[in-house]
Amino acid sequence: MKLFEVNEFGEAVVNKPWLSLIPEFQNLFRLAGGKVSYERSDGKKYIAYIYFMLDFSSPLREWEEEKRRSEALRYTGLTEADLKQPKVKAAIDYYEMLQTSICRALRSYKAAQKGLDKMDEYFEHIDFTQVDKQGKLLYTPNQYIDNIAKTNKAYDELEKLAKRVDTELTQSSGIRGTAELGERELRRSRGIADEGEESWNEKTEQADSPMNFVDLGDILNK
Repeated sequence: MKLFEVNEFGEAVVNKPWLSLIPEFQNLFRLAGGKVSYERSDGKKYIAYIYFMLDFSSPLREWEEEKRRSEALRYTGLTEADLKQPKVKAAIDYYEMLQTSICRALRSYKAAQKGLDKMDEYFEHIDFTQVDKQGKLLYTPNQYIDNIAKTNKAYDELEKLAKRVDTELTQSSGIRGTAELGERELRRSRGIADEGEESWNEKTEQADSPMNFVDLGDILNK
């Protein structure tokens, strides 16, 4: 479900075949007269915000929600007022629903993260001087050490779950529905490589290289 890619010229290119299938995304590029223009810079900014804020491959994925929101706004040059537009809210809600519908494990991953947030609060506020009515310690060093070990195990399991989510979302990505492929995609579908590029082989075990994190703020404002 790639919303956009960064081409060799450092430009953000939206995934038109995929976005055009979904009204909520298409509306982000609709001009006042009703025409849809995928070159509209504001539309690219909205799509970039959705990527930074919600996409599982976002470099901000592990950030706290408010910090992630603030940084996503800074990268894209958008404001809180921009996000309150009905069409923007609709696109955000739809993309969030779409990801969790395609990948059930993503919902579990997010819930598990909330559990770890609570564990962080436990470690931050633990007081070894607190006692119960009988004068016994409420928190003992042994309990503390045991919980650290269990938390470390929880992170190991969460990492496994993250890999599962990433795999399931990757397998569900790409051009969907009946959208037409561009000339380059058609050449690749026939096994014809571009100049200086190896032919694609469906039997290869090598996965697509992830997009490097670049300063999309500059790219999107070109």
